Amino acid sequence: IVPDTGVGAAKPRPAVRSERWAKVSDADRDLAFSAAKLDAAQRSLRSVSPVSLTARLTVGDILSAGDVGQNMELWFISQPVSTVDFRDDLQAEVVLTVSPNEAFDTFRGFALKQKEVVLPPAADKGWDRVKDEFKDKMSIPVGRGSIPDDPIGFAPRRRMGLRGTRDVNPVDVPAWVGKRMDAEAVGMAARGRLMAARAAEASAEKKLRVQIEALAWAGGKTLGDAAEKNPRIANAISKALHMARIAKTEYREDGSAKVELYLDLDQLWVELRGLE
Repeated sequence: IVPDTGVGAAKPRPAVRSERWAKVSDADRDLAFSAAKLDAAQRSLRSVSPVSLTARLTVGDILSAGDVGQNMELWFISQPVSTVDFRDDLQAEVVLTVSPNEAFDTFRGFALKQKEVVLPPAADKGWDRVKDEFKDKMSIPVGRGSIPDDPIGFAPRRRMGLRGTRDVNPVDVPAWVGKRMDAEAVGMAARGRLMAARAAEASAEKKLRVQIEALAWAGGKTLGDAAEKNPRIANAISKALHMARIAKTEYREDGSAKVELYLDLDQLWVELRGLE
C-alpha cells in the first residue's frame, strides 16, 4: 500500500509490485485506478442514499435528480487519494480522502441548484438534522477497480472520457447498449429499517440479474446462456451489478422498505466487450 497524490503517483513501489502487475501496461493500470476511484465514490454515495431529507424525500431521491448524482461522483473522484493498493488479484484498491462535512456541504450545494425537486432553503434548520445523519451514515470511500479484459479498448470508453479507445463495428454492438435497466423490491427485517432497505436492495439486484441474463448476446444466445458456459461472462455480469445505483428508497410505516435500483447498460457492455 502506497500513498498517492494522483494517477502518476499510483504506481506500486518495486518492493510491492507483483509479477502480474509488472505485465500490466501503464494505461490499463490507470484505468483500474480510475475505476477504483469511481467505485469508492458510488459506494459512499449509496451509503447515504437512505438519509431522509423530508417526510417524502431521501438523499437518494436528490442524487437521481438532474446532474446531482453525476456531479457528486465527479467531486468525490477529484478528492485526494490517501492510499492505493495494487492487489495480487489484479484489482486496484483506493481510499479517497473525503471529509463527511465537506461531502454534505457539496451535496447540499448541488441539491439546492437542481430544479426538479423543491427543497427547503439552505438556511432551514432542518438541514442540521440531515447533516448529522449524513455524517453518521457515510461510509469511508474505499473502492476497487479491475484492469479491462479487453486491453485495446472499446467504444463506451470514449463516452466515459477514458483512454485506450478504438472504434467498434456498430454491427457488433448490442441494441441494448446505451439503455437503462431498473428494478424495485420490498424488504423486511426485524433489526430496523436500514436492514430492511438492504434486504430490498438485494432482492432488486436479483431482479436486475434476471433481466440482464435475458438480454440478447452473440450467436442468438442470451447472456444467461453464455454465462452458463463462460465463467468470465458470469463474472462480468456480477461486476456490472456491483455498479447498480439506488434511484429511490422508501421507508414504510409497517417497517418495510422499497428500493429502486438502476443500471446503465453501458457499464455492462464495458465489462463484456471482447470476452468471447
